[in-house]
Amino acid sequence: MPQSVDRIENRAHIPPRFNLAAMPAYLLVPELTLYRQGSSDVPLGCHCALDLSLPPGAIEEDDVTVDLLARWFVDYDPAVPRSTGVVREVPLIGQLSNGSSARPEVHFVFETDALGIVADGTHVVEVVVAERDGFDDGNTTLPHRAVNPGYESVVSRFFINVLVGQVSSQPRCPQQGASVREPTSCQ
Repeated sequence: MPQSVDRIENRAHIPPRFNLAAMPAYLLVPELTLYRQGSSDVPLGCHCALDLSLPPGAIEEDDVTVDLLARWFVDYDPAVPRSTGVVREVPLIGQLSNGSSARPEVHFVFETDALGIVADGTHVVEVVVAERDGFDDGNTTLPHRAVNPGYESVVSRFFINVLVGQVSSQPRCPQQGASVREPTSCQ
């Protein structure tokens, strides 16, 4: 009996995907909490930040030659033009010599001072990944994250409960999970 030679996947551009098995467990929780600083951090000029970096292999693309782009957004809302700007953009260059569908680390640190966050509240951090040439930067409906016809993107969201004031029950930045002390000179 003759075998079919038709492609299993007949889309022109197969979208990248997130490999949840490669993600650290602390990034898979429903909500992360960020204690901006504790009382003992103030004299040192320190505060906490969250490292939301995706490790190598967390993003996969079957075509190893395709260049991807990861765009990070914080509190994206198309109705608020100021919120639609790209906070961080990370190119993931395809390499034929790589031979693996896994892409390298995508680094992002959620840091309240740099983002201008001065009040308690929940914030949504999103990473949108698509082929570099697939993004439709002229789109006004979803600025900076819409893709051209024939392309698809994938999105991962992180919900962060930010507590910006000093918290006496949390005197220092917890060095566990996604928490890191900023600036790095703090001991």
